[in-house]
Amino acid sequence: MAVGVSVAGTPMPAAELAAIGAALPRVALVALAVMLLSALFWLARGHLVAKASVATSGTWACAWTPPAARMQYTASSFAAPILRVFGPVAGVRAQADAGGFHSHPIDLLLDGVVFPAWRRVGRMALEARLLQAGRLRWYLLYVILTVLALLLYVGGMPGAQ
Repeated sequence: MAVGVSVAGTPMPAAELAAIGAALPRVALVALAVMLLSALFWLARGHLVAKASVATSGTWACAWTPPAARMQYTASSFAAPILRVFGPVAGVRAQADAGGFHSHPIDLLLDGVVFPAWRRVGRMALEARLLQAGRLRWYLLYVILTVLALLLYVGGMPGAQ
């Protein structure tokens, strides 16, 4: 028995492989026929739809007048009860007035932690600017005081004798 190809780990005899190869032209012919029929149906449908008229009318509103902008539901109005429950930890700032209800997302970490800390660092940097007077004698004093502070620190450590 001659083995032609291994399919999924199972050897396939050459006779079966030849039978599959002989069936391929018929499969291609059927696929071509299906594509042609699909194209004909698509063209016929487009031709019929183009000739048909489409009627339009207003949506039935259950005998009510059309809603005003104030009466319409929005994502903000659906979120209002949740925002009342979770309040400041929701990460949303709500604004309710006579004109409607609006919600604006905020970043709790940036607005509550990062920006205030950055402003504090900026104020400290402005105060530290005064230390930079540009005089050599002040810089020498800073260096001498730093060296003395380091010597006192190292000398006060246990085992430094």
